[in-house]
Amino acid sequence: CTLENASVTVYGPSLSMLDVVGATVAYETDATQQILKTTIRDDATLRLAGRFGAIDMAGRNGTLHASDAAIDDVTLRLEDNSDVVVGVVRTLSVEAPASCGVDSKSGVTYERATNVLVNGAQYSGVSTACLTLESTQEIGTPEA
Repeated sequence: CTLENASVTVYGPSLSMLDVVGATVAYETDATQQILKTTIRDDATLRLAGRFGAIDMAGRNGTLHASDAAIDDVTLRLEDNSDVVVGVVRTLSVEAPASCGVDSKSGVTYERATNVLVNGAQYSGVSTACLTLESTQEIGTPEA
């Protein structure tokens, strides 16, 4: 018996914290959850769905897929090889190291954010050394 494709469903009150290590986890909330703190590391993946007031994530060699979740504020503390995908958010705040290996960069993809901060400063669109930020929203000129 292997646990390679094991699935566990837990019903109950919302979780305030998730520590995902070396596994793939899906977490969905039915009601609006104020905050979810999570650590994702060691080739782990977390998929979120539902509505969240805030997500606070620390990541090292992990992946967060939250494009199906409605999230107001996202705070990320990323180390080597972390990837994050979110949709439309109010505030996106990312902390990333100033130095990293060539193949150790982290990436954040988002559709749109009202406010984007990188290492505590307003993001100006200039690439940072160990972080790639990408907005999927196309910006165009209004039709006349």
